[in-house]
Amino acid sequence: METAPYLEALEVSLGHIPEAQEEIVKAKQYCLRRHWFEMSEALLRALRFPDVLSIAYDFHKYAILPSRADFSPFTYSKLLYLIVFSEPDAKDGSKAFEVLDGAAASMVANGHTQGTHCVNCIRALANMSFGSVLEAKRLLDIVSDFVTTLQTHEVDPLLLALLYKSRVQEYELGRQYTKFYQTAFDVVNYCERSEMLLLEPEMSALAYKTVIAALLSPETFNFGRLLMFVPFTNRLKDSSDAWLLQWVQLCNDGDVSGFEAFCTVNTEVIRSIPDIAESLPRLQEKVRLMALLHLVFYTPAEQRTFTFQTIAQRCSLSEDTVEELVLSALALKIIEGSIDGLEGLVVVSWVQPRVLSVAEIRELAARLGSWLDVVKNASANVTEYIKLIPQ
Repeated sequence: METAPYLEALEVSLGHIPEAQEEIVKAKQYCLRRHWFEMSEALLRALRFPDVLSIAYDFHKYAILPSRADFSPFTYSKLLYLIVFSEPDAKDGSKAFEVLDGAAASMVANGHTQGTHCVNCIRALANMSFGSVLEAKRLLDIVSDFVTTLQTHEVDPLLLALLYKSRVQEYELGRQYTKFYQTAFDVVNYCERSEMLLLEPEMSALAYKTVIAALLSPETFNFGRLLMFVPFTNRLKDSSDAWLLQWVQLCNDGDVSGFEAFCTVNTEVIRSIPDIAESLPRLQEKVRLMALLHLVFYTPAEQRTFTFQTIAQRCSLSEDTVEELVLSALALKIIEGSIDGLEGLVVVSWVQPRVLSVAEIRELAARLGSWLDVVKNASANVTEYIKLIPQ
């Protein structure tokens, strides 16, 4: 079957979905005029409708395959992504890998190097879906090595979007929470830049998993970026997982008593997440470390000598366990300083920088305003003293 007749038949069958039908009409007209870029974009928009996505492999065979050599390699990659994952309940990946094999051969034949690596990323995602994690990692390492040979502006945003999407899947499977947390934001940013649609269920799932990764990451002690990342927070606050956002906020503020009270009230829902339930003791230590960081960060640099009693009160622990907490913070390199066990003092010379929320920025601005007033007063006093000096 030729492309135009197939699109004409599809147009008739989509009479109950005017928007999808309109895109098919456009694709047919562009096909007859040999306007390949416009045709591929119309096909991409049509494929996002569930009724078209349900016949994705036929759609590829009759509407895309005959003209793919004339399509942009990046638009074709977006089409491939939708097609390969159009059957989430597939028992094996035979159809997906057959399509990807042909796509890779076409990319190579047409000299589309970055397009070939886009296909490698989609293949890696497919491999992970069907249990071949090592093969997926091998492919992603090849793509990463290629990307490092280019300047940032030389890499198409779609390739980076697909690479980061693949990496977060790899990190999730490997329970690499820190890397997952660090990479999740890039997925959203590069998908937006490349105009690669993240479906609502994908975005909601990514937001949820990023919060879990933030809590479980052994190296993440500030959630400011997450709490200000609107694509995630908007979805969480209006969902059944809104409690997670509140819990993360308590942890970010180093509110130990609030965090523990929240755990007590929400025990059942917290224990419904196996990774969280398993790591609850470590999370309780983490919130105390974040309380220590909060204390240090908001104390002026020249006043960062703390008694064990001050730290114990702020972190909700006994004085005889303060030294252990501070040693953990030093070992994790989130503060630098020294401990005087005899005097019961902790001197902090450096603290890990924080990504500040709007409220925290306002608080810091107020502190800077107070400091400026002190400087002005000191300057005025010096001026007055100078006037008293005999000339």
